[in-house]
Amino acid sequence: MITFAETIETRELHFKQAVLWKNHEILMDEKTLEDFMDYWTQGTTHKRQKVMLWEKRLETSAFDIGKRMAYWKRANPVKSEFLDHWSVGYDKKLGDTQKQMAYRKHLRGLGFIFTYSPGAGEVVTKGKQT
Repeated sequence: MITFAETIETRELHFKQAVLWKNHEILMDEKTLEDFMDYWTQGTTHKRQKVMLWEKRLETSAFDIGKRMAYWKRANPVKSEFLDHWSVGYDKKLGDTQKQMAYRKHLRGLGFIFTYSPGAGEVVTKGKQT
């Protein structure tokens, strides 16, 4: 049950703090997190009281922030500016060293391993590093 002893601004602040705390487990990116909080803190009038959407939903069903965030993250996947696979031609086409480094960092995050061998040059593999 929603208690209206606190102002709507205070309740919104508590909600956002709970979302930020839970994000340590869910790991949403900044844009997706901001969209999530904006959506659920929309104000509306319910039973002659100003409430946010998440509070209204709380009265009618169980509102689990973690489950809502996990669903939101799955429903709104982040599109990377880089390819999700290694391409020598694409790497050269980027040209800018900073962009190449960002592309390689992106691939490392996906599990790619970059090693250098004097005979073979740079070798890129996907898998766990031993």
